[in-house]
Amino acid sequence: MSGSYEHGRLTRDSTGLDVFDQDLASFGLQYAFSRDIWLRGRVDYDSLDGRMLQQLVFGWTPRPGSALYLGYDETGEWSSGSDRHYTRRSRTVFAKLSWAYRSRLGRPPSLKAFSGTRAGAEASPSWSPRP
Repeated sequence: MSGSYEHGRLTRDSTGLDVFDQDLASFGLQYAFSRDIWLRGRVDYDSLDGRMLQQLVFGWTPRPGSALYLGYDETGEWSSGSDRHYTRRSRTVFAKLSWAYRSRLGRPPSLKAFSGTRAGAEASPSWSPRP
């Protein structure tokens, strides 16, 4: 679990008036069901434009190099004034699959130092190493 809050204000020196006054809040939570399966949620809020960002992601990594992610992302705004309500601006559902493929048909032969004869075999009469 993580969270943060920042407050920013810019005041004009010549007039003493605020150019902007902004609050940024962020909250995140991640839960691991097992070593390979997890769920992460995040909410961000920006008071300058009333925008709120929300994200929920499910992840599964069955082996190194392979992963599946399923997620939901939403952006909306809180209206200002006496009638405060939330308006959704966009939402996205996404999936990402990354799979490491390893061929099991054949393996490259191991490389051994060549000494003129193979281990356990006689030297070929048609070939001999140079002196």
